[in-house]
Amino acid sequence: MNPVPAGHTGDEAERRDQATELHGAGDLLAPRFDGMPHRRLRYLQAAVYGLIAAGLMVALAWAIAVARSSFRTVALGEADVIFHSVRASQHQLPGPLEMNLDRVLRDHRSLGLGCLAVLSPDRRVRGAAGDCPELRLLERVAAEWRPGDLWELGSGFAVIRPLLSPRRPPAGRRPPPPRFLLVGFEPVRAVELIDASRWSFVVGSVATGALVVAIAVFWRMSARVERQQRELEQDRLLASLGEMSAVLVHEVRNPLASLKGHAQVLLEDLGDGDPKRSQAEWVVREAARLEQLCEDLLGLVRSGGLRREGVDPVAILREAAQAVGAGRARLDTAAAPRRWSLDPLRMHEVLVNLIRNAVQASPADATVLASVASRDGALEFVVRDRGEGVAEGDAQHIFEPFRTGKSRGTGLGLAVARRIVEMHGGTIAVRNHPAGGAEFRVVLPAGPTGEET
Repeated sequence: MNPVPAGHTGDEAERRDQATELHGAGDLLAPRFDGMPHRRLRYLQAAVYGLIAAGLMVALAWAIAVARSSFRTVALGEADVIFHSVRASQHQLPGPLEMNLDRVLRDHRSLGLGCLAVLSPDRRVRGAAGDCPELRLLERVAAEWRPGDLWELGSGFAVIRPLLSPRRPPAGRRPPPPRFLLVGFEPVRAVELIDASRWSFVVGSVATGALVVAIAVFWRMSARVERQQRELEQDRLLASLGEMSAVLVHEVRNPLASLKGHAQVLLEDLGDGDPKRSQAEWVVREAARLEQLCEDLLGLVRSGGLRREGVDPVAILREAAQAVGAGRARLDTAAAPRRWSLDPLRMHEVLVNLIRNAVQASPADATVLASVASRDGALEFVVRDRGEGVAEGDAQHIFEPFRTGKSRGTGLGLAVARRIVEMHGGTIAVRNHPAGGAEFRVVLPAGPTGEET
């Protein structure tokens, strides 16, 4: 019985099983910290603090509104206190009130009294004292007066009240028409109320601003802790892969090379019409695939330093496109710099991986897009395919080891690409392009030995 059926029947099922196993390994070895509990707590605390800040501002605004609406009531109360005090002092005056206005004004300065005027029944000024406006203005105010009115008069406010005679008229006689008393005053208590509300608003605003700043600081610190935890988990993953790779290379590489060599010798001895030739070809191909897996694992955990040099990024992109297949990628190099400091071999590996993935994700007759440009002091490579794009939720995990949606593949290519890009101090990200397809973007800062030229 042949170990592998002719025509490779069952290959696709076996590859699907292998991809499932590798995906499971990815779930096992991928960083266990997904940041969700910490992120939920961060959002919850920020929301609570934000609600507290908003509630504080609403309470302060409401306090100012209440103070302003209470100003008139408090001012009228102060005016009533002055008015009743003036009326009570009439019993101690040697003559009519209009003859003693200066004395009354002097005695009531402490209450905020600034202007005092006696008006006749027809609201003509009979006498005035203090810092009163001209008589014409006083008489106009008196003519337009209605009970309960509070007039803004000069630097203060004024109210008018009927001034009844302190003596009762003789029996059987009608009391004379009432005169009026205009009281001009500064509403000290009402002004203090407004000032207090304003100071409360200022202090509350400062406290709210401090709370907002605290929210921002907490948010940044929390995000930094989350990022550090993610990096620690990534380092733990790479350390585990390094140990596994060392064992894998030691135990598999030499026997695998021997197996492949013998299979190639056997393949050379078999004629084109030999029914066993397809089986020998399958052995060689699978041995080569396992060799590539070992190389990918070594590339992922390789810790050697970069060999930077000033190179032409256009040449690197063009060579990577040619390595994948002539005519499969359309290049845009109009905005590319002439030279950039990077490791050409490592970056060639990154671009080959991205372009190859883009070609595999696109229809057979489609051309992928690849560009290189200098933007904002950084070098930017962009590779866009013509496929269906990245599934929702996969963008966060697509660069993790052993994450692959292909039936044939190890899921290490993008993880190796991210490792190399981060060694350059850059970033790699993926998004779905508005016009369709997935777009991978690699951004590299200027190297330590040179800048864009």
